[in-house]
Amino acid sequence: MAENIKLESLILSNNFLGDQGGNLIARALALNQRIRHIDLFDNYLNDESAKQLAHCLSRNRSLKHINLGFNACNHRYVTQVAQLAKKNLERERRNLIPRSVKEIIRLSSKAELRQGLEEKIKEVEAKKTIA
Repeated sequence: MAENIKLESLILSNNFLGDQGGNLIARALALNQRIRHIDLFDNYLNDESAKQLAHCLSRNRSLKHINLGFNACNHRYVTQVAQLAKKNLERERRNLIPRSVKEIIRLSSKAELRQGLEEKIKEVEAKKTIA
């Protein structure tokens, strides 16, 4: 999984992974920058696994959705994991908007529309560098 460049979604629910398996998954996710969704529902994960997942998410920018439902993780760690995944999703959305606008400009033949859109891109990119 750590080196699989095509895998984007991983469903491991109800597999009795425990903290040992959860820690292995977290280490693999720290290396894999392709997986966008992982389902770890009902795997007997505890705080140790949730801490490791939060740690890996601080480095992994690809993971957008993670399901930790029906595990024995402390709410604090689950919230931290969810916030990091949400941050990755928001970062992706911010990066997609300027690319879409640039493509519209490229396809546009009207000079005034192109100029107005180029100004908007500069504004968005300026805000992005501040954030």
